[in-house]
Amino acid sequence: MLGLFTPESEFLRRLKNVRAKMRDRGIDVLVIFSAPGSIRFGQRGHVLYVSGYEPYFGNTMVVLPCDENLSPLLEIDAADYLPPECTWIENVKSAGDHVKTLKNYLRETKLEKSRIGVVGEYSISPSLYARMLREFGRYQIEVASDILEDARAVKSEYEIKCVKAASQIAKRGIEAAAKFARPG
Repeated sequence: MLGLFTPESEFLRRLKNVRAKMRDRGIDVLVIFSAPGSIRFGQRGHVLYVSGYEPYFGNTMVVLPCDENLSPLLEIDAADYLPPECTWIENVKSAGDHVKTLKNYLRETKLEKSRIGVVGEYSISPSLYARMLREFGRYQIEVASDILEDARAVKSEYEIKCVKAASQIAKRGIEAAAKFARPG
């Protein structure tokens, strides 16, 4: 265990499910974006879901290869602060040029001609997405947010326990506030 809030076994389960969906679609690499304030379909949480790292100060990117033998990459946000308990991913880069980071990763892993799925397309600027299309070509990139959205929609026993615990905490908070609520 790496000191993560979410058990390592839960991340392994998530990655197995996501990679199975990648294989079904013929996607070799998933590029997962999250940014603070992005709430469409919970896209802010996509990076958190696969890595344990939550962005607070800008765009964050995970590059997840379908091949389990290759290490994923996490490019953290502009805070450039990463306590070890934030992620299980070992290959961590400081915030930078997402396209250059992706190109370097694909070159280093010999995946330059791979089919790339982009997750969290609403979390990134249109100019960044347009640049990715220019750099990698439309034939190589496809929107793939549905892969994580579908995976996140089905809850594990661990996730159900977390939802139940959160609802109990919320209930206690509402009950405590109700004791002090007065008209006016």
